[in-house]
Amino acid sequence: MFKGNPIYKKEVRTGMRTARAAALIIGFNTILAIVAFVMFYNATKGITNMGALDYSGLTELYTVMAYIEFGIIAIVVPAITAGAVVGERERQTLDVMLASKVSSFSIIWGKMLSCAQLVVIVCMSSLPVLSIVFIYGGIRISNLLVLLFAVICIGFYFGSIGIFASCICKRTTTAVIAAYLGMVVVVGLTGGVVYVTGIFNIMLLNPAATIVGLVGEQLEVESFFEDLLFYGIAREGKRQIENWTALSITVQMLFSAMLLIVSAWILNPLKFSLWRRLKRLYGKRKGQNENVTD
Repeated sequence: MFKGNPIYKKEVRTGMRTARAAALIIGFNTILAIVAFVMFYNATKGITNMGALDYSGLTELYTVMAYIEFGIIAIVVPAITAGAVVGERERQTLDVMLASKVSSFSIIWGKMLSCAQLVVIVCMSSLPVLSIVFIYGGIRISNLLVLLFAVICIGFYFGSIGIFASCICKRTTTAVIAAYLGMVVVVGLTGGVVYVTGIFNIMLLNPAATIVGLVGEQLEVESFFEDLLFYGIAREGKRQIENWTALSITVQMLFSAMLLIVSAWILNPLKFSLWRRLKRLYGKRKGQNENVTD
């Protein structure tokens, strides 16, 4: 699936070895490390001042670091994927790809795989910094691995939105704006729908809800998830809330797959050929019937 895709190989050669990828990894971990060590210092300075450790500060450290991971992925991934296809169109190389034996879905999937690989590398590179939460316990390694898996899935979700925007737009700037607008819709608009209508199942499409629910579940803070996410509206959906992380990731992955399939259909130059043939055949038959009638 990875090695057999020529677009994926091209993206790895031209993308993963550039200074931009290295700068992204270094910048991501630098921000994470600065925040982590500042918060860790504030949480542990009580040992020297009062002889006691503030464990709530360590809990806040894990929460903030999880949100930083989510925030950076949300900012970076759409900007990268939004130019994936439209950039090829601007460089006038897209027509060459479409004229080759490579299918439109292979092009989309190769672009998506390169983005997913970058997200995985960035998330895995943050493990040494995130491991600071293990110094005084309270957080299990399984919690951290589940968090990274959720962030990677969310990165794939954001990437599919960026790929879709790249297929429907003709300029990179427009595609980037459309990708971020798509993020605003899935994060902000879904929350507004819940607040107004109380139909909270639409929040399954909200990746911010996934992270909030996951962190609240891991830290066993039930009211945090319910009060912050649903504003006290959805009190009857206990079963959905208890399985929120798994449900939301599943729904988001299915939605991502749908966006990639639609993107491949949009990119396919023969998408209207069958309709045109049927329309032409219908016109010929209609003309023949008119001639017979005359």
